[in-house]
Amino acid sequence: MLWMMFVPLMVPAFALLSLRPTFALLLDWRFDIILAGVLSIAWAAGWFISIVVGWPIIGPFYMAAGERNGAPFQIGDQVVLLTRAHRGRVAVVTQVRHERGSMLVTFEGEGTPRPDEFGDPQVRRVEINRIS
Repeated sequence: MLWMMFVPLMVPAFALLSLRPTFALLLDWRFDIILAGVLSIAWAAGWFISIVVGWPIIGPFYMAAGERNGAPFQIGDQVVLLTRAHRGRVAVVTQVRHERGSMLVTFEGEGTPRPDEFGDPQVRRVEINRIS
């Protein structure tokens, strides 16, 4: 996820900006070792923050996107894929993994079915219009 890359890189950047090292300090090898240690700790803290704070903030948006697309899905549902190389293709749900928020789908019209895994926000349920 973008969040997991952005936050761990921004925390060391802010740490570096707050230290404001001068060129003369950067030539001192002892300062370089301390700076490397501070930046490593800042990266680890940013990674930890992105996990602890990120999921409570981003998780509800992820779940809402899945519900908007028709989740929860059931075996046999026809779905349109919204991401990756198979974008726009129709597939059939063959296995639902509720605990992971994902499903295995197989593509229609293929000789040998090869299942692929997608998350709930990555697919949209195909609405079949029935004339009665």
